[in-house]
Amino acid sequence: MFVRILAHVANEQTESMPERRFIKKWQHHYFGSAPDELDGRSIENGKLVYEQAACNRCHTIRDLGAMYSPDLTEVTKRFRGSKLLQQVVNPSSEIHKEFQTQMILVDDGRLLTGLVIEETNEQLRLCPNLLKPDKIETVAKSSIEHRKIAEVSSMPEGLLDTFTVEEILDLLAYIQNSAK
Repeated sequence: MFVRILAHVANEQTESMPERRFIKKWQHHYFGSAPDELDGRSIENGKLVYEQAACNRCHTIRDLGAMYSPDLTEVTKRFRGSKLLQQVVNPSSEIHKEFQTQMILVDDGRLLTGLVIEETNEQLRLCPNLLKPDKIETVAKSSIEHRKIAEVSSMPEGLLDTFTVEEILDLLAYIQNSAK
């Protein structure tokens, strides 16, 4: 099965992205202790995987990338090795409060979901799709009937299901190396 989750969501041309086939529905425990032993991994190949998996469409490393998702340079101060891998293959396992998706029911019956990027006493600004950060919804707080934090990350699971173990370990090494 061919996977192009991000391309579909973004409705963009993907001619520059090589076709990749499904390899495995990865779980962090499939890797054993390998994520904690990344010495000698290919940082260059990890960067290539980072780009092919379209991580840079949502994330930033060293001020390069998107604006509304965690800066991976900072993430590696909290997560390394196996814990970092767990965050990548199961992004909902722990969601930082600044990046929690919110579900907002407004008085016209619409249910909006997305990341609140700005909030005042009168209104909030919501980014419904992190792949389209220029499409922002402004919601008057007086029109909000119900508001709840989602338990699911805006980062979809399965983004690495078309990559090999070696490629995923190189990706982890690249992300961890970015903090140096």
